[in-house]
Amino acid sequence: MLSIKDIDTFLNTFPIQKDEIVPFAAKAGGGWLDPDTAVEFCKGCGISLSETDGYLHLKTSTNSIEDTVFCFVDIETNGSNPKNSQTIEIGAVKYKNGVFTESFERLIKSDHLPANISEITGITMADLKNGEKEKDALAAFREFLQDGLFCAHSVDFDFSFLSHRMEYNGLFPLLNRRLCTLDLAKKTLKASKYGLKTLKHELSLGEDIHHRALPDAKSSALVFEAAIQAMKQKPNSIEELIAFSKSKNIEAESPF
Repeated sequence: MLSIKDIDTFLNTFPIQKDEIVPFAAKAGGGWLDPDTAVEFCKGCGISLSETDGYLHLKTSTNSIEDTVFCFVDIETNGSNPKNSQTIEIGAVKYKNGVFTESFERLIKSDHLPANISEITGITMADLKNGEKEKDALAAFREFLQDGLFCAHSVDFDFSFLSHRMEYNGLFPLLNRRLCTLDLAKKTLKASKYGLKTLKHELSLGEDIHHRALPDAKSSALVFEAAIQAMKQKPNSIEELIAFSKSKNIEAESPF
């Protein structure tokens, strides 16, 4: 299975010649395909691509914040390891140019729910009894996400867990570009702590609901909005925004 490092290493090589995508598509589970089919496979897994003169480019290298569909995601799970646990709830909202455009919410069928997770989330076995099959919920989520920018608070956990579960269920991995609202908040906002609950309280963001997927997804979008408003200068592209969120020395590396 592809790791986040594998995905980032490949995406950071762009722009590339079209035939260079073939080995990566094979590694992602698509098999050895001709270049055109490999491109379509990777697009289907979430990479937002454009082509110019035989070279492939990430649209995130030129798309502005205003032109981008951000998909804010949160999941609840019945364990921390996707190899022996599963998603029990997915919540997501799409956001573009200051407007929430669509939402996605699924409870997922499971016969295992630890008491501590039920206590934290308020989800019960009765809720999950009539939930959707995990494979169907994941397929529906991929259709909702498409090639949007995958955003979450501590994004690597949500992204890698969902991607692993997709592969486990016979689906292909997620390959979308991603943005961490936790990292972005630490670069732009002043708070005593940077968990969603604290940020929501100290910045007066959204409803006081915590540890449910859709409300937390919406909260991460509001944190993003506050972070963007706090920036002195907006990045020119999504790639610049991602790089800024990951930078370790803000004053030395970024004018934002």
